[in-house]
Parts: sequence; C-alpha cells; structure tokens
Amino acid sequence: MSEVVSVAQTTSIGPIRVCVVMLVFGAVLLSSSIAFAQQRRFALLIGHNLGEPGEEELKYAERDAERVAEVLVRYGGFAEEDLFLLRGVSARTIRARLEDLEARITRANESGEDVLLLFYYSGHADPNTMHLGGTKLPFTEMLGWLNGMEVPVRIAIVDACRSGALTRSKGAGPAKPFRIEEVEKSGSEGTVIIASAGENEDAHESERLRGSFFTHYLIAGLAGAADTSSDGRVTLSEAYLYAYSETLRSTSQLQQVQHANRRIDDFNGRQDVILSRLDISRGDGRLALDAAGQYFIFRGDARGELVTEFTATQKMLLMLPPGRYFMRRRVEDRLYEGQFRIQGKETTRMRAADLQQVSYRQVARKGATLEEEASHYVSNSIRLGALVRRSPTAGFSPMLGAHLGILRERRRWSFGLAADIEQTDATNAFVEATQRLFALELEAAYARDVGKFTLSMGPQLAGALISQTFVTDGDAPARIGVGARVGARGRVLYNLTPRLAPYVSVDGNLWFYPDAEVQLSLRPGWAAHLGLAFSFGGR
Repeated sequence: MSEVVSVAQTTSIGPIRVCVVMLVFGAVLLSSSIAFAQQRRFALLIGHNLGEPGEEELKYAERDAERVAEVLVRYGGFAEEDLFLLRGVSARTIRARLEDLEARITRANESGEDVLLLFYYSGHADPNTMHLGGTKLPFTEMLGWLNGMEVPVRIAIVDACRSGALTRSKGAGPAKPFRIEEVEKSGSEGTVIIASAGENEDAHESERLRGSFFTHYLIAGLAGAADTSSDGRVTLSEAYLYAYSETLRSTSQLQQVQHANRRIDDFNGRQDVILSRLDISRGDGRLALDAAGQYFIFRGDARGELVTEFTATQKMLLMLPPGRYFMRRRVEDRLYEGQFRIQGKETTRMRAADLQQVSYRQVARKGATLEEEASHYVSNSIRLGALVRRSPTAGFSPMLGAHLGILRERRRWSFGLAADIEQTDATNAFVEATQRLFALELEAAYARDVGKFTLSMGPQLAGALISQTFVTDGDAPARIGVGARVGARGRVLYNLTPRLAPYVSVDGNLWFYPDAEVQLSLRPGWAAHLGLAFSFGGR
C-alpha cells in the first residue's frame, strides 16, 4: 500500500478493529476562553487500514484520522499548519515526522507560548504495539516520546482493540468528571489514559457510521453533542463521558459490548480541559435543538450521506458546515423528520414542532446512501379488512369474508403472511348450498410512497381448504376439498397517522381446484379488499 503523508491536511458491522481510544495528557488545559484562544496546539494524527499479515483490512481507520483532523481544526483551536495527518505510513515515516514535530514544539517553547500536544492513532494494534501495514511501533516508544516533550498539556488518542490492558495497572472504569475552574494558567500535571474497549473486548467499526463507534461519538461530542453544561464549550470529561455512554448504548446490541475505560496517574489539580468551542466566528453554523431524542443528520436529503448520529438528553447546540441537511428524530416508538439549512456564522433553530411525525413504513422505503442505514428502519404492520372474492367454484355467488395479515416492511419490498375466512351461498329449486373457504396466503409487495399515499404491487400464493354443505330432499353429503391460487395484488394505502393507514386492494388470480370427478379445474378469479393497517415495532 502506498504511503500518504500530509501536513496541515483537514480534509452490517464492519471488521472488528484490533482497537481503543486512549487519551493521555500530562497536564490540564486552562478552561477560560482567553486561554483557549492563546494556546498553541499541535497534533499528530495517524490512520492505517492495514495491520499484520492475517489481520483483516479495516475500512475506516484512515477516514477516522481525517475526521478527527477536521473537527480539531474547525472547533478545537488547532491551526492547519500545526497539524500533521499521516495515512497508511510505516513506523519509519512516523519517527521521521516526530522529529519535525518536535522541532516545531521546541521553537514554540522558546518563544514562551503555552503549548498543547495531541497524538491520535486509528488502526490495528495489540496491547503493546501499533500494527502499521507490516511494520510495528511500540506504545512505550510513542508514549515515551510524548512524556519526554516539554509541554504542559499532552493528549494521546489511540483507536485499537483490547486497550483495557493500558488501564489495568492502576484500575479501570469511568472516572469522575473533573471540576471546571476558570483560571488563566494551566496548573495541573499528571496522566490520564482513556481506552475505548476493555482488556478482553473488541472495538468495532460500523458500516452505518462509516467509522469506529468510539471515534464517531467522540467527534460528535466535540461538535456539541457532549456539551452537557450548555456553555458553548466541550471539556475532556464531557467528551469522554458522552463517547463512553453512546459507545456502550450502540454496542449493547452486538455480541460483545464495548466499554471505555479511564486511568488517572499522579494527577495534581482538578481543572478540566476544554477540547472544543462551539464558535461560529470561523464560518460554520450552529444547529440549536430544543428537544431530547436520538438524532440522525443526513447531508442534503434522506438519501444523502449520514453526517452524524447522536443522542440529546436536553437542549443542545451542534456545529455544522453550511449547507442543506435532513434530520430524523427518534423518541421511543415515534419518528419525526424535517429539512433545514445551515448558514455560515448563524444559528439555525429546529424546534420539535418543526418536524413532521412519519410512519416507520415510509422511512423504511426512503432509503439512504448506505444500505445499512436504509435497513436500520423496519416496520411491521397488522392488516385487518373485509373482502369480496369470485368463488373458485362455479355456480356460487361472490364470497364475502375477513382478511387478517401481518407484513414485514423494509426499504422497498414487504413480505407477509395472511389468513382469509370466506363464505357464500347458492340456491336453486332443488338445493341450498353453502360454501366456506379458509386460506393461508404468502405475499410479497414492492412499494413506493407518493405523498401520504403508498402504492404497492406484488405476487401472492395461497392454499385453501374449501367445504360445501347442502340442504336438499335427496342425499347430498358434504364435500371438503383443497385448492390453490397464484396471482398478483395491487394496493393503495393512505398514511392517516404514523401508525394507522386505511387501504384498498385488488387481486387477480388463477385457481387450481379439483372438481367433483377429481379433475383439476382452472378458474380465473378476482378479489377486492378494504381494511386498516396498524404499524408496530418499527426500529
């Protein structure tokens, strides 16, 4: 794989990432706005999709590094010229860039600047070594270099697996938040290590998020989702606790849950670190939300790229580049949608009342850029209705009956199982006959939404038990037979509410039925349905 080296560049579950996220900092950054603006911040960011021979190639490790670089420049106070982004590089190349970075930091120290240093790695690793496409770089060497730098603040973020070993010696677990103090100079020293996975846990990439879980939520947190204090600033404690809880929530549905850990060594002072500011002066805009819920933000429309997914527990501000966006808000079993536009250096307010409640069946068909995002939304519906059907046997009037079915609805195709009970009569001068039918039916349907209407069409296959009884002066024993039908169904459904939809459908089919002489009879048929669909269990 060719090496890509960039300085000042901000440009299904996927494979298990032999991964973690670890933050190490040697002293804590001052919390005042003045200190944030005046501090010189350096960053070395490494992403590598390849590990050792036999390790599965990652899809998003290098992209994660690019996204971290972008958020640091946009909101973290990092100048582009002080940020080194390395993708797909060897250990030898990293060592060479360390020398360049060290020289820059030395010049900043000589000029008396307050310096922060951040290191980020995303890729394969074991508890002791980074795996860099066939080369290795020990963590002891990397962290030794960081600790040897004469800077008041050092942060390291490593996205690799089973990283709980890095917190084992001092104990692991979520540490209490730092107390925020407004000070003019950083006055604390020590080391904090945050690992995104336990010692025996895997960390994961997500196809839907197009990145690792922990890094995705760390980035979302720095963009505003973690600002629990609502002061327009995101501290290290806020970012960590948000990423910890969201990673735990998202991976709770996987075979192995992922727990972040934090270790604190010889930490003097309890001032928190401001990692980002929600400042619109650089050209981005702010999205102001007034309601709690799980949010999905897409670029452009519902089919656009998933920009971010986050959970808001209160009112919050989120930083976004200017442009048009589509939002979904999920609250328990309800779903809301709406579009909005972000203007540069302005705050766009989206109230809960600005979003329209929609049904899960419509969301399942809208799709998205990622197939996983489209299939993330699935709706189930129960359909109950009345029907009239041409009798499968000659001599009887149309049959009247009831229809009960359940459908599993996805992006375009739905699949269902239904049961029908029907009855009809026939009378002449010699006999009164009653015919009853019980049928089990399999159905598939391709659906499209047109406003509040859903149009669908698809094949159906059914088997039926047909009984006939007679009242006559002579001898006319009851008959019981079996039949089958194949055909197609067209349906028009009106989404009256997100959970309730009346519908009408028309069937055309062909019956296969043995007559009285046990000869196979073919008879074309039709049916019309009128009913209600009740949606439930959408996700």
